[in-house]
Amino acid sequence: MRKGFTLVELLATITILGLIALLVVPTVTGTLNSFREDVKENQKDSIVAAAKLWATDHRLELERGINQTGNYCVTVGELKNGYLEEELKDPDTEEEISESVGVQITKDGKNYVYQYVDSCTSQSTTTPTTTSPTTTAPATTSPTSTTSIPTGTATIPPTT
Repeated sequence: MRKGFTLVELLATITILGLIALLVVPTVTGTLNSFREDVKENQKDSIVAAAKLWATDHRLELERGINQTGNYCVTVGELKNGYLEEELKDPDTEEEISESVGVQITKDGKNYVYQYVDSCTSQSTTTPTTTSPTTTAPATTSPTSTTSIPTGTATIPPTT
């Protein structure tokens, strides 16, 4: 009796492995893309939260800037000076996020509205990331996180 596998057995095995790969690869790819999107959203939330801390510490500068132009844009470069502890990298390119990325702050009545912007110099592409001051974002369960970061507008009393 001969030892080993026949050609039919090898082809059947390769076909089965190919079918398994056909089912698994799209699922894994979709999951990885979902993780990247979650990381991007978490980074945007971190940048907006850092801008809120910055605004609390720089009320006078913020008020002057808003009174002159109607809005104020604080960049990631400014936020790295004590408000952002980590180096943020783009999950797609693995490169550090540009220092011109930032948060546009505008005044709506007595409240400030914070919007993530891709560039503080050309604010044409904005992604709103705020809600009313008394509400928080609903808790969402994602594959990477089980807690939600509340976003909203901070109420900073005007200076006299």
